[in-house]
Amino acid sequence: MFETLLGITIFGSFVWWAIITSLLLIFFISSEVNENGFIATGSLLVYFGVIYFWGNSDLSLLLTWSTLYNVLLYLGIGIIYFFIRTIVLGNEAKMEVKEYAKNVGHNLKTDVNRDKKDIINYRKRIKKEHISELKGNVSRWIFLWVISLIVWIFTSKIFVQIWNFIWSKISNLVESIFEIGFGKD
Repeated sequence: MFETLLGITIFGSFVWWAIITSLLLIFFISSEVNENGFIATGSLLVYFGVIYFWGNSDLSLLLTWSTLYNVLLYLGIGIIYFFIRTIVLGNEAKMEVKEYAKNVGHNLKTDVNRDKKDIINYRKRIKKEHISELKGNVSRWIFLWVISLIVWIFTSKIFVQIWNFIWSKISNLVESIFEIGFGKD
């Protein structure tokens, strides 16, 4: 496989191939950060065009059963990642609605008067907005799941959420250990 990969060079130079491939990765990362799948699709089409017209070997060398298996495995993981991201997005939307619903009735601090009808309308609007966002995210999450996962980890508060979850499970144990040294009240 590696020999086949080295054979797909541009203008007879592995360096040009590495530069073009690096640019493709930069465009993929840009696509994820900007949440725009068109950047990734366009850059991939240009990449294959450059490889096809100026490459040294035929791209059909990459079409083997083992490559097909690897692609299907990659897409399967992407579909699992898509389900996880969709569930997380739904949970975030639910928390947004709960935050909005905290002010049911008249709140003197915010001078807001909300009733259940307002909350239902808000919930419908939030659901519609998030489902509309999903349209552009699905393909990126399935096809670029590796880059999407890395960007998601570094740009979201996923580590904080994971730590809060772990802490909620072990806080009683840590408190008991602390009380051994400190003593009980």
